[in-house]
Amino acid sequence: MRWFFATHMKESWPVGVLDTQTTELVQNGVYRYARNPYLLSYIIMFFGLFLIQPSMLMIVLIIVNIVFCHHMILKEKTYLLRIHVT
Repeated sequence: MRWFFATHMKESWPVGVLDTQTTELVQNGVYRYARNPYLLSYIIMFFGLFLIQPSMLMIVLIIVNIVFCHHMILKEKTYLLRIHVT
């Protein structure tokens, strides 16, 4: 699933937020409906693993993943607002 989201990014695919890089804002494909489907795929993956093998470890991994993804989303949002909103 992640490769599908990544293909829509084309040249706008930094790993994390690079303040020195300016990219075109991707607004088509799946990014027309969700700003962070790539990160969402990780949350779905961990939740699916929890359904297959429920454990406290999986609950902890899901919580850590959500916190990490939320932090990345807020950082990306700040970056995108600065670059694309004048």
